[in-house]
Amino acid sequence: MDEFALIARIRERLQTAAPRVRVGVGDDAAVLAPSAGCAVLSVDAVVEGAHFDRRWLSWPDVGWRGVAGALSDLAAMRAAPVCALLSMVLPEDLAGDDALAIVDGAAEAARAHGASIVGGNLARGPVVSLHTTVMGEAPSPLGRGGARPGDGVFVTGTLGAAALGWRLLAKDAEAQGPFVRRWRRPRARFDALPWLAAATACVDVSDGFAQDLGHVCEASEVGAEIDLAALPVAPDHATVAAASGHDPHLLAATGGEDYELIFTAPAPPAPSSADVTRVGTIIEGAGVRFTAPDGTPWSPPAAGHRHFR
Repeated sequence: MDEFALIARIRERLQTAAPRVRVGVGDDAAVLAPSAGCAVLSVDAVVEGAHFDRRWLSWPDVGWRGVAGALSDLAAMRAAPVCALLSMVLPEDLAGDDALAIVDGAAEAARAHGASIVGGNLARGPVVSLHTTVMGEAPSPLGRGGARPGDGVFVTGTLGAAALGWRLLAKDAEAQGPFVRRWRRPRARFDALPWLAAATACVDVSDGFAQDLGHVCEASEVGAEIDLAALPVAPDHATVAAASGHDPHLLAATGGEDYELIFTAPAPPAPSSADVTRVGTIIEGAGVRFTAPDGTPWSPPAAGHRHFR
């Protein structure tokens, strides 16, 4: 499909009536109405061969993952989503309808999280890649550097499910089920923003619980003691992980792409929620220390995913 014909069809898909959007897709830049809150911005990338394999995802799933992963950074900053810019690199072997399917998935993810896609770019390249820039707003953004000794360490949802789904697909590209769906269609936890009202620090779980909590500890100049058995997991997590040859505790502690939120606070969040679990305590010192179910110290072989390791 001709580049400008593709842009025209993308523009049709991304029309928005969001009140903040004065100019959306179709001009040289987007224009937003001013807001009284702080602007919070982030960018993320999804690259074929590094983040996904075509055999494991539909094209709408690729678009969804690209947008949802970027939006999760806003949730970690206690920011409500506003809009996104989507830059796509498309190889020659990708059909125009496939490119539009990626856009459809991206637009679906944006709408599901209360955001609009207001612009972007197209380019040729060797593999499919999506670079998503997101903007949100917050009266008081929450960073990683405020955790204090004595704070509890809390996590939303469950950990390790997406990592288990990815491993199931790596073993069998036709695998299905709740763990596979968790990896294919993650959700940014904007529903948890009320629970962050009294939080002192926050980070989303993109590269693994241990590694991402380590970022909070480093930024806050503190340490953390974590009860490995307290890490929340989905139903059947231990059974399915063990059956596929994986350590369920290791997946929960180091598996990435859950896009749950780790936050620290002096007391449990209000309103209370069954979807928040206290897993440890912030302490003086440095680093993340785990205690195994039998009471002995436990250390993972790696804290999480690193692109350049």
